Amino acid sequence: VSQSRYSAFYNNVRGLFVNGNDGTGNPPFLETCFGNTFATLVADGDEWPMKQSANTAQLPNPVFKRAEQGIFAEDASFIITSDNTFQRLARYGIHALRTNTEVYESVFSRINPSESYFAQSGTGVFFREGNVLTVTGAGNGANDPVGFEHLTTGIFALKPIEFNVTDCKMENIRQGMMLNGGIWPEVLVQDNHINAHSYAVRGFQNGIVDPGSAGVRNNIISIDGDLNFSAGVRLEEYNVASPHNYYWKISNNQITLKKGRYGIRSLSGNRYLMQGNSISIANLGQPDAEGFHLEGVSESRFDCN
Repeated sequence: VSQSRYSAFYNNVRGLFVNGNDGTGNPPFLETCFGNTFATLVADGDEWPMKQSANTAQLPNPVFKRAEQGIFAEDASFIITSDNTFQRLARYGIHALRTNTEVYESVFSRINPSESYFAQSGTGVFFREGNVLTVTGAGNGANDPVGFEHLTTGIFALKPIEFNVTDCKMENIRQGMMLNGGIWPEVLVQDNHINAHSYAVRGFQNGIVDPGSAGVRNNIISIDGDLNFSAGVRLEEYNVASPHNYYWKISNNQITLKKGRYGIRSLSGNRYLMQGNSISIANLGQPDAEGFHLEGVSESRFDCN
């Protein structure tokens, strides 16, 4: 598949499957994926009523009541998608395994929200073990459209090498983005507007980041929901005082705790630059809220916050 334009994929297990394991030795690619809709048709409330056979009617949850995922790409060369809509799905909007992925100005909505922020299901873009993930929204202003809403996680990247998320708007979401297990990753999270219940930006068990690139900057973040397990930016790497998670630059972010615990929390970080951040604690019901929580942090600078 090289192109898919202005098509509708309803009630599918997978709308598009880009499979690189066909034995030809020529990994496929999806160069133009534009203006498509991947969704579950709504017939009753927010779910598509599946037809149950006699064998499945006795099971408590026999099958998904929604289409499972919009695009699944495995061992493809790359996929480039823009201006697509993914809504009312059971697991993922886009699931990319060992496939470089670029996503532009697309909408991810009502993808099986889960109560657990560790859950990978309910994710807009789930990226695993590829080199480069780039997600660019339509802007973060008041009049710009919401790109991610009613999800467990907007973007979940597992073992990426390059991670770029810019100009995205996220509302009513448990976790904005998760970067997990990157080895010397290049990271840019910039100019996003995120309203999350638990975490807006989270790094977990990453190796040393690229010192010239690792930036979380110019984001507008609000936390409204979880009084204890929540932070605007949370970086938790290995054990306390281990020599990992160097060189993160967290700068010029505006963070508001409406109902939350930490503005910025770091566990075991070295050589941070945290500069020009504004943290407002306007909490309801959390007297122990903290602007910065730093544990096991060394050789770092904190300027003009």
